[in-house]
Amino acid sequence: MADGRFVAYEPQSAPRPLPHAVEHLGAAVTHTGFEALTFRGKPILFMGSFHHQLHHRYYDCNYGNPYMPWDRWLGSNHDGTPQALADLQRRRRERLRPRDVRS
Repeated sequence: MADGRFVAYEPQSAPRPLPHAVEHLGAAVTHTGFEALTFRGKPILFMGSFHHQLHHRYYDCNYGNPYMPWDRWLGSNHDGTPQALADLQRRRRERLRPRDVRS
């Protein structure tokens, strides 16, 4: 029911509610602004907020999280260093460069 008493599931989430919940939890965690959840001064859950903040600042990098290798493998990783920024700018220039198109 969508009358305010119940929250409807999205149709695509019905067959797999647990993975869907984990996906949403991951999104919530990376948007907290905190790098880690700590207990007695020791990190117990790394959140990757800095990694994700770079994704919002430079839209074409850090699509995943810092613990999965996809960005490193596919060349879209940005670790916050000046070298990573230079690499990102070079990739943007290459992407915008006109290509020789032959028929």
